[in-house]
Amino acid sequence: MRGRIPEDHLVVGHIVGTHGLKGTLKVRPLTDFPQRFAPGASLFIEGKEFEIAHEAWHKAQLRLTLVGIATIDQAETFVGKSLTVPEDSPLEMDEDEYFTDELVGCQAYDQFGTLIGEIEDVFPTPAHDVIVIDDAMIPAVHEFVISVDLEKNEVRLSLIPGMWPKDKEPK
Repeated sequence: MRGRIPEDHLVVGHIVGTHGLKGTLKVRPLTDFPQRFAPGASLFIEGKEFEIAHEAWHKAQLRLTLVGIATIDQAETFVGKSLTVPEDSPLEMDEDEYFTDELVGCQAYDQFGTLIGEIEDVFPTPAHDVIVIDDAMIPAVHEFVISVDLEKNEVRLSLIPGMWPKDKEPK
């Protein structure tokens, strides 16, 4: 983390350079939620709030224009600093979206309604997240995750042969 970052903030990007002469910042995004960079949203640099005026993606890099940064000289002062948001800043998520850490502690059931255990962890891999229950690792993809009900603290999974350890097969 570079620059002064408030304790109650999350880093969502890092300013890696400038683009053009009108104060546009080149940003390496560090979040899975690109809506954090939507025009009108707020970002912070060293605790100072900026409104996003314009965003454009170039491959995996983001180019941001922030209200109040209008020249290359102004933009250059921010190179090397982090973009942050308050930890409790709301995200608009679709009905079938959730944070993976919300699954930890949920009761997992198979496609037949049999309790198979409690979700112990969810960790990322290059291809997809993986759900851990006992010694089993289940890909967190639509083919295997039937439903998630956070209010009931339940997750329904579709298990296939070989996915669950033989000595712990649900009955």
